Amino acid sequence: MTGRKLGHFKFLNESTKKPMVERRKVGLFKKAQELSVLCDVEVGIVMYAQNQRDPIVWPSMELATQRFTRFLSLPESEKVKKMVTHEKYLRDRIDAEVEKIKKKERENEKKEMNILMNQIINGRGLNEMDARQLKGLYIVAGQYTFHSK
Repeated sequence: MTGRKLGHFKFLNESTKKPMVERRKVGLFKKAQELSVLCDVEVGIVMYAQNQRDPIVWPSMELATQRFTRFLSLPESEKVKKMVTHEKYLRDRIDAEVEKIKKKERENEKKEMNILMNQIINGRGLNEMDARQLKGLYIVAGQYTFHSK
């Protein structure tokens, strides 16, 4: 995937836009087929074009109708389980990013405390540190086990 923005395509003339839409449609259907096989899921696509009365349906009108009808006949609780809303998708992405940030913060805190521990070993006084640094050092020191012979 290229990651290009599509905003400027709105201003293309119809003779340029039509072949581009056809290529994208074929690509979309190919991806749907791959997803269906790879993930062992049933996929159906319905697209409504502005200048067409009938929708564009994949894989066929009969199969898409069967799939959507089967989905719509499920109890509401089952439908919700099978649906991924945009809101849920974004919430999951945000949660994953927040977790990454927290992990990096923990790693940075650990590195900082190891640096402070080395500074203390090299003569830095404890009275030069703030409460957060002292608390972190206490935790780091607790992780080390000292054995006497």
